[in-house]
Amino acid sequence: MASSQSTMKLCIFCRRLESTSGECPTLQSLTTLNQTSSNHVVLNPPQHVSPFSSDDEALIEQLQKQPSHLCTRCTDYDIVSVFKDAEPLDADLLYQACGNDSVATKEYHQKFSRYEIPLPDLPSLLLTPACPVCRLIYRVLPRKGLDPRDNTLKLTPYRSYLRAPDWERLPSESKTQAAILIGIHTPYTLALKYDPRATGGENVGPAQMNGEAICLASESTFPGRKLDNWRFVEPMADLALAKKALDHCLQNCRGACQAEPHAELLLTTMVDVIDRVTVPCPSDDCDYFALSYVWGGVMPTPGALETGTLPQTIEDAITVTKKLGRRYLWVDALCIDQTPNPTPTQAAAKTAQLKMMDLIYGCATLTIVALSGKDSNAGLAGVRPAHRRTKQVRETIGGRKFFTVPPTVGAEREASVWDKRAWTLQESLLSRRKLAFTDTQINFECLGHSVVDAFDFETMMQWPGMGTSWDNMKRLMGAMPPPGTQPGDWYVHGFLGLLNGYTERKMTNDSDSLNALLGILSAWERYLLPSGSTFVWGLPLQHAPQFLGWFHEREVSTTPKRRQSFPSWSWAGWEGRVYIDNLLPENVYPPEKMSRIGDLTVRMVDIVDDRKLVVEGWVVELDIRTEPFSDAYIPGTDDMVGMVKERNFNHNNTLASGLYTCLVVEQVRSTERGRFIKVSVEHERVFLVVLECHAGQQVQGMDVASRQTMITFFPNVKGDFMRAKPEKKKLVLI
Repeated sequence: MASSQSTMKLCIFCRRLESTSGECPTLQSLTTLNQTSSNHVVLNPPQHVSPFSSDDEALIEQLQKQPSHLCTRCTDYDIVSVFKDAEPLDADLLYQACGNDSVATKEYHQKFSRYEIPLPDLPSLLLTPACPVCRLIYRVLPRKGLDPRDNTLKLTPYRSYLRAPDWERLPSESKTQAAILIGIHTPYTLALKYDPRATGGENVGPAQMNGEAICLASESTFPGRKLDNWRFVEPMADLALAKKALDHCLQNCRGACQAEPHAELLLTTMVDVIDRVTVPCPSDDCDYFALSYVWGGVMPTPGALETGTLPQTIEDAITVTKKLGRRYLWVDALCIDQTPNPTPTQAAAKTAQLKMMDLIYGCATLTIVALSGKDSNAGLAGVRPAHRRTKQVRETIGGRKFFTVPPTVGAEREASVWDKRAWTLQESLLSRRKLAFTDTQINFECLGHSVVDAFDFETMMQWPGMGTSWDNMKRLMGAMPPPGTQPGDWYVHGFLGLLNGYTERKMTNDSDSLNALLGILSAWERYLLPSGSTFVWGLPLQHAPQFLGWFHEREVSTTPKRRQSFPSWSWAGWEGRVYIDNLLPENVYPPEKMSRIGDLTVRMVDIVDDRKLVVEGWVVELDIRTEPFSDAYIPGTDDMVGMVKERNFNHNNTLASGLYTCLVVEQVRSTERGRFIKVSVEHERVFLVVLECHAGQQVQGMDVASRQTMITFFPNVKGDFMRAKPEKKKLVLI
């Protein structure tokens, strides 16, 4: 093979050796697709992460056995000098150095460009099989989402701290001592979601440069660029390290990560991993692990626990539990009755367990998280010799050791199926300690610390204190207000974000629409809601009835899928991402910015037959004419009182013309400053639920109606809405 390498290249599209004179079949098919479709195949950062396959490993190992030499491009680049001399500056450090001086900033970028390699349009990219730097580049290039026409990528050095989600908190003197990494940068490099547990609020920067990167081993690196370096990890997971991290938390994170005993845990069942049987929870302070994973339709067969034939992820979790010195493991598939057609008694028992998810995950000593795979047969990488972690590429250049580092755990999580499933949201939020397994690394995380086994622990720098992390976690869950707000109001704001994030996730069974959130709702009821208040089909209507004004985000179909086993007035009765716009108490948004008008806010009265909601509110008839926009008229007249807009669509022309019966949720007035002319402008809006009235049906003498959609009414002038003559009445929503 060595004699033919000069005519071959490493193809980044089909991931194999190909002739430099031919065209890649995969690239050919992508080009054909682009020519026949108006859809542009973009480089989508969340798709950057996929496992380095065994075929890739075999190819690289085969090439490394042949004579190696740097290609012309990589010789000129001189990667050793890049790690020695490059001084990459983040936005803050660059501003400190240059201020608003555009000439100085331009000079910095011109000087720094010598340490970068702009990559050509990807079909023209030549990666030489015999070149060790080319092999490293081959490994760190995105694995998915490559657009053949993309010529914006470049190889660039950066400081390792940029991969942390709270890197802006780091002092400047520490930043300039951080290790150098080399990775792929694009104009739209992925920035992970803001981590609300970190202190610093809006000034905390998101993680950047989250993909795989090239690292210089700590023993080979240069002075002044060693802190927070990475290390080469073995194919088998270092569970001894995980145990040290867990023990450290148990001994030192007192008050932050410790759970109180709960007698309700005695109602649960645990897996005894030694005797391989399910047993009643032995005590209210049981030392047990929990498992968070993706079922993917793969269920344990009867007797699989006793015979050792459980789905592989569960088997591996049992192994981890034993190796970390514990006897008990909670697994939903084994510890909750999964009878397909349960009796009423079985169904009630299952619901009771689902409402305890906050205790089950919150009281677990550790939650094992299976971030990889699409189902419960995926297993935990690095736990068994038969399922080793994917290897990093290691090369020696100029007598120094280089290797690739995996993507950040956050990037792998964002690319995982696990992160998109409805059930795993509460499992993640409720757990005090997590041990996450990816295809490349393991990550121990508690409410105060995070330890990734791919870190070089001898070089870890001291970051600023995280503050009281448990307090911040409780704020995330809505169980504790931030400074300056009242407990009874803050949960409303927190619930908005939770509902928005939860309803965009996927679930296999529509019947679980509410089940997968019951644990978090129970946590709110325990810690936050006023005494006696509860969630009603997933909404806090007793305390905040204006939540009836939820709606589907505009990317959801104009006719969202209905889930018939749930009431129409609850978000759980529909599929799709849900949001609530500006329906917040005055003391969450200051009165000078938003306030209620009059007494039009809907009120919850009662629940009848478990799911029929009795409300008292104002009902109005509107003649909506969409010609071409949705203007609202008083029925039977040409008296236009305003316009309406459905949900948060970009244009107010989605409603068909016709007569509509609407329930007023709330009327508000807001004051905003103009975008171009800086003057205050006052806006009035009325939030309305469009009803489908069921003629002839009554419950206790009240009319019955179903929810159709939500609209916002914008009056022509103040008071115009009242000219439509809304009527106050009680009615039943089903």
